[in-house]
Amino acid sequence: MLFKCFVLAAVALLPAVSAWQVMLYENGSGGDAQDCSSGGTTVEGSGSDCITPLTGINVESAEALSSDGCTFTIFSNTGCSGNSLATAEQGACLIGIPGVINPINSVGVSC
Repeated sequence: MLFKCFVLAAVALLPAVSAWQVMLYENGSGGDAQDCSSGGTTVEGSGSDCITPLTGINVESAEALSSDGCTFTIFSNTGCSGNSLATAEQGACLIGIPGVINPINSVGVSC
């Protein structure tokens, strides 16, 4: 289980991090991560981006982390206007720069 957690955590840190924001930006329950219309804004105030072919596998990875008793936390820029899906906490989101992990953001995984 620890190895699986490590692998899933590594997935979260891949350069395709922008696909995670579909889940992280979703402001309401019942949204479809596949349709890229979950909403949310970046620090720059633009609409959230998503990469449709990657959203499903990223959401599945997050669900697997959760079902294995793992938790993940997003440490982010306080100026970010997006909401975390889990906590609706202001500022808990990734900046939407496709293919780039912004140095002021990091993902913590605990199993």
